[in-house]
Amino acid sequence: MRHELSLTNHLYSYDDLSQAAYLAEQNNFDLVSGPLSYITYLQTFLTKTKIGAIIGYPYGISPVSIKCREIAEAIELKVDIIDIVLNHFLMLNQDLKKLDEEIKTCTVLADIGKVNFAYILDYPTLGDDDLLGACYLLLQHNVFSVLTTVGVTQDDLAENILACQKISKTKIKPILATNNYNPSLEKSIKKAGVNTIRLNSYYNARRFFSIDNVKI
Repeated sequence: MRHELSLTNHLYSYDDLSQAAYLAEQNNFDLVSGPLSYITYLQTFLTKTKIGAIIGYPYGISPVSIKCREIAEAIELKVDIIDIVLNHFLMLNQDLKKLDEEIKTCTVLADIGKVNFAYILDYPTLGDDDLLGACYLLLQHNVFSVLTTVGVTQDDLAENILACQKISKTKIKPILATNNYNPSLEKSIKKAGVNTIRLNSYYNARRFFSIDNVKI
């Protein structure tokens, strides 16, 4: 199982970022992702772990012009991957034409910048129909990887696993993103077609992952 870490709490201290990066390196995390304001710090702290930038957090409702500027800045910072939050307002209001145009604009820009990208959906906000509808819409723009939560809504891990199973049936690869990681459930998570877990909180991660074999 691959593990990733999101640092979306905007109140992390410099020491928190440093310790989170060290935890990720010590435990062979594949990726640490955060807002643009954290990227230069993460580039200082991380030597072997990939770095991602989160765009449009938390619900993707910022204008597409702002998202494009953020994507361009992420490309300039030479991040390894860009996580773009789906515009949940447009999806929930079924403004699919505008949403389709927004996804196209963002993905084309990422392609031009030759950077990998994924989309972040929030399964508790969307519900089953909109979750699957969003997946099929993303497939039309060659988006093959989505994360299941933005990290600010109530997350039930069992329901999150079910959401991953549903997403897997659309040919999109789900990344189970959660605030409630528990290593005892990794077998169940794997059975849902998931091979990557994104921990949405450093504070959750440090409950289960050690630094120098000492849990902190």
